[in-house]
Amino acid sequence: MKIRVSANKLAEFITAKTPARRKAIVRDIKRPKKGFAPWYAAFRTPAKTFLLRGSKDTSPLDAAIEEMKTRKGNDWLNTDSAITAQALKALIDAGPILRALKVEFMKVPTGPKEKLEFGEVEVTVTPDLIVKGERSGKPLVGALRFYIAKESTYQLGKRGAELVAGMQYQWLVKNATGTRVPDTTLCMVLECFQQRVTKASDDHATDLDVIKRGCDDFARLWHLLDDEEAA
Repeated sequence: MKIRVSANKLAEFITAKTPARRKAIVRDIKRPKKGFAPWYAAFRTPAKTFLLRGSKDTSPLDAAIEEMKTRKGNDWLNTDSAITAQALKALIDAGPILRALKVEFMKVPTGPKEKLEFGEVEVTVTPDLIVKGERSGKPLVGALRFYIAKESTYQLGKRGAELVAGMQYQWLVKNATGTRVPDTTLCMVLECFQQRVTKASDDHATDLDVIKRGCDDFARLWHLLDDEEAA
């Protein structure tokens, strides 16, 4: 059975500054808290619509922000609503940055997709949006993934974002069809709170080695937790 981890979490793991933080990331994935939906689940649909419409029409984000004000529940849900609203407001502010990229955002085609697998680890990489652009008249394709983290402990940072963007590129190499060529300059991570767009590194080989080693380390810690629980 494969060990499954998202590209975002794998990058967090690889760039974690302490062994304790690495272990905590693996433990949280291996033993998720019961009764909680994924954080920021209400963010992606309006965020995607905003980008699909050219990052100018803020009405989908405005409506979602208003919805978050009226969504009430337990402490977890209230916190999720507040941070989701803050992330949506940050995305509105990032509009000029997104428009300056001069690319077209498209929905990710439905249907089965090739996965990224490294040894025992299966990495969930499916992008939030496809990115279309061109260079010297040559049609190119990339991919964008959102990242939402306000507290510094959980932010990706430049290197972590590069690794996630690099995984988007590797995913495209396996899944892209048609005449557009996957290109690292169009594979990017949008860190919403930081209003920062980070593109994949041109050094595919080095990043791939880092990702493979990260997956090996992730699997080792995964099994170590099994041993600790069995002791």
